[in-house]
Amino acid sequence: MPKYLVQGSYTIEGIKGVLKEGGSGRRQAVEAALKSMGGKLDAIYWAFGETDAYVIADVPDNVTALALSMGIASTGTVGVKTTVLLTADVVGQAGRKSVSFRGAGPQPSAAPRPGARRSRTARRSSGKRGGPGLTGRGSRPARAAARGCLRA
Repeated sequence: MPKYLVQGSYTIEGIKGVLKEGGSGRRQAVEAALKSMGGKLDAIYWAFGETDAYVIADVPDNVTALALSMGIASTGTVGVKTTVLLTADVVGQAGRKSVSFRGAGPQPSAAPRPGARRSRTARRSSGKRGGPGLTGRGSRPARAAARGCLRA
């Protein structure tokens, strides 16, 4: 069964409900909602910050996950963001698939054309043909300090 991460951010009314029921009451409500749709609660955590609660749940499919998200959000007491969680096996399978896609706009070249002249910036950064401070001899203050000419 697919796993989902649901992030919840309580409204003022939602916070009042949590204060009244406590975390255990909210956990029971989440478990009941999931069970009614064929799902199962894996974990629930509360946190500081913009997101107040994190729920990890097994849900039969995307349609059921969407129905749960919309139903819970429609109460007006919590904003919901749902993310499908993927296993390492699924990521491996995806990595073995070949995708042919041309991006919009000009494409960056992977390597310079043979015989192409390098830009002035590229020449400077390589240490070849540079002005003061780019010749590999150190900066002017460093050279002065080495000669003992720099005052403290």
